[in-house]
Amino acid sequence: MVTKTLNHQSHQAVTAIFAGTFDPLTLGHFQVILEICELFSTVVVAVHDPSDGQGEHALPLFDTATRVALTTKSCEELSKVKVIAYRGLTVDLLKSHQPSVLIRGLRSSKDFEYERDLFDNQKVLYPAMKTIYIPTPSPWRHISSTMVR
Repeated sequence: MVTKTLNHQSHQAVTAIFAGTFDPLTLGHFQVILEICELFSTVVVAVHDPSDGQGEHALPLFDTATRVALTTKSCEELSKVKVIAYRGLTVDLLKSHQPSVLIRGLRSSKDFEYERDLFDNQKVLYPAMKTIYIPTPSPWRHISSTMVR
């Protein structure tokens, strides 16, 4: 089991970090969060604030405070989940929550290709980084935040 292996290495509970813009949080995102809660005792859903100029995407439709509020409301019954906002690089967020593992949701092979390239770049910046990919369940796989907006 991944959690036991990571816990054995660090002798501490591992924090799962699910980072994204969540503009807005979709049912697919929420299903991935539920899966994460089954694997980890501490889950941080980290809402990226792109106002610092980091990231390749256009500014989100909803401001950071609104996205955090919507995500917090969606996760309010999940006791393991803490929702935060963060700025800057995701690898810096991971370094500040040690020990941690980055969780990424995948909807398609296109997502995997993008995530693999992102992973390669992040490993250069933070070689100790661990990433786990969780596929979005099929009923929600076709839904993207862009489509919801």
